[in-house]
Amino acid sequence: MKFPLVQAAALALLCPLVSGPQEIKRTGSAMRRTLLLPLFLATLFACCVEAPEPAQEVAPEPAQEEAQEDVDVVSQLRSDIGAFAARTEHITPKVRVQHILISFSGAPRMPSTVTRTKEEAEALAADLYAQIKSGADFTQLMSENSDDDRVVGAYTMVLSGPAVRGQEYPRSGMVPAFGNTGWRLEVDEVGVAPWDSASSPYGWHIVKRLE
Repeated sequence: MKFPLVQAAALALLCPLVSGPQEIKRTGSAMRRTLLLPLFLATLFACCVEAPEPAQEVAPEPAQEEAQEDVDVVSQLRSDIGAFAARTEHITPKVRVQHILISFSGAPRMPSTVTRTKEEAEALAADLYAQIKSGADFTQLMSENSDDDRVVGAYTMVLSGPAVRGQEYPRSGMVPAFGNTGWRLEVDEVGVAPWDSASSPYGWHIVKRLE
């Protein structure tokens, strides 16, 4: 604030005017009136003008935070899918997998009770995948969220040759992404087969290899 400087300047100018002979005092009286008015106004202005308050950061709305979280988990899911697709498949005659199917309205064979959009399905798949990676129980999430009408949601796929009817399924008889994911997983590992109109038409498959 400039008030101390203005006050000091006023005192410095006025002191000589009040300490001399009478004539100087009379002259000084007029000078004081001339000098004091602008100094008084400057001092008053300096005292009254308040410094601007620093800008405060606006906390993001909860909806904005949730939207950002959705973007983050979807981006991570897509990144992991890309890295997973670059893996080499295991050479094993069969794999047993369990999956969570996240479908959307309009997907083949889906009942009318599935009303979420394709974008919402991807966001849900990404969120469930993130929960599983953080230690959530796969079977519980499957029972609460999967659009597969089978209660167990588990399949044994054979690479080639005969399959035990009702217990095993030839890889060629499943949607391609299902086998493509299953044969790239380690036992107890989880991966995601993304929706694709040709290789995964039903939606997103969150797949865990059991055997």
